[in-house]
Amino acid sequence: MRVVKVLFLILFFFFCMLFFVQNTEMLATPLVLKMEVFSWAVSSTPTPFYVVLLISFVVGGLFATLYFIAERMRLNGKVKELSAKVASLDKQRESASALSAYPMGPASDVTETPESGEAAGTSETAGEEKN
Repeated sequence: MRVVKVLFLILFFFFCMLFFVQNTEMLATPLVLKMEVFSWAVSSTPTPFYVVLLISFVVGGLFATLYFIAERMRLNGKVKELSAKVASLDKQRESASALSAYPMGPASDVTETPESGEAAGTSETAGEEKN
């Protein structure tokens, strides 16, 4: 699986480089970003388009990384919480099985079995007794 990932990464890099080589004129054009709010105006210095593209990619990667780190931390907390709950339930199960090793009360005396075939539900013995 690791080899497949590396191959896909190499292919992705190859196609990105091919894109940049074939579109150098367009990517090298200067880009000026402007923002005008009421009477206040801000503009950037002329920057090549590929720089803006790369910065956008890096910023997106950083935001995705931060999101997945936060999600991983949340899931690790959930795993710890559920592991503690499983340990607690295991203790309860062990203590319940330890208590059931010593039967107490009237429920433990109900081990009697019917002695006649009729009470046991076998029709063959019941039919033989009637004859």
